[in-house]
Amino acid sequence: MKRLGSAALLAVLLGAAGCYKATFIRDPNAVKGMEQDKWLDFWLWGLVNEQEMDVKQFCPDGRVAQVVTGGNFGTGIVTLLTLGIYAPRKVYVTCASDGRAIQLELDEDGKLVAFAEVKR
Repeated sequence: MKRLGSAALLAVLLGAAGCYKATFIRDPNAVKGMEQDKWLDFWLWGLVNEQEMDVKQFCPDGRVAQVVTGGNFGTGIVTLLTLGIYAPRKVYVTCASDGRAIQLELDEDGKLVAFAEVKR
């Protein structure tokens, strides 16, 4: 019975250490420019807190090629070391260079209202 409990604990720890990501991209042929990243703060295994991020801080002209969010090895280690109390996430914003891009239209609160493909 003790061995079964140890195996279950190990399975839970390995599952919790997994990385995930969500990628938002309009056109895979968009010419990608500079990529920047930022840590976002979450608590209790990511269940507590809501983060909004203005991509214009990375892409002042609003032309975003790709946004990727999720965990990585570093955020997983921090979450594990704090026993899930602090569970940061990473967001990577890639601005569009020349060519096609995504133009985001945001309202006053920074929420996405519309997006459209922009050709240069």
